[in-house]
Amino acid sequence: MINVSHDVMTRRSYTLTDAAAKIVEEYARFLSDHENFRVSPGDIISKLVLKLCKDEMFMDWQRQVTKPAAPSDQVRATKPVKTENTKGEMAHV
Repeated sequence: MINVSHDVMTRRSYTLTDAAAKIVEEYARFLSDHENFRVSPGDIISKLVLKLCKDEMFMDWQRQVTKPAAPSDQVRATKPVKTENTKGEMAHV
């Protein structure tokens, strides 16, 4: 069997400067002419953004942020409990 992966495409909107947008569009046109098939500006941006995964500091940060918290890191919630000899005060257990 051959494993085939399909990229899930997501449409997002970001703001680029006019100069950056023109460069992306021109580069897409250049690649389309050079490769003899259509390359979209979205293809260019997607490939460039995926290169961010080569940033080791970013990847270390991402692993730290996304790892599950250890049980010792979790804070236990306490319930207020009424005591009988006080005037409506609540004790935390």
